[in-house]
Amino acid sequence: MEKITLSDYDDTERLHDLFREKGFSKYTEEELNANREDETPKHFAHLGPNKSHIEVGKARQNFLSVKEKMNKLKEARDNFMMDVSYVTP
Repeated sequence: MEKITLSDYDDTERLHDLFREKGFSKYTEEELNANREDETPKHFAHLGPNKSHIEVGKARQNFLSVKEKMNKLKEARDNFMMDVSYVTP
């Protein structure tokens, strides 16, 4: 394992050269688009074909936030229904 301080590379081309030297290859635009399609869940389809990583990230974050709130609501509902003080005799 090698530790490299990327902040020492103030030029994009120098960074690209470093990555190539270390055996990384740059994705083509077609490969990037294919990866985005594979990673984007169907519930993000409303973002359209020209979605950016920022748009997808925000949509994913919003989705997870809503999912977490729904889980908390379900848990609260389950706890309320289990409270015997609300059951009529």
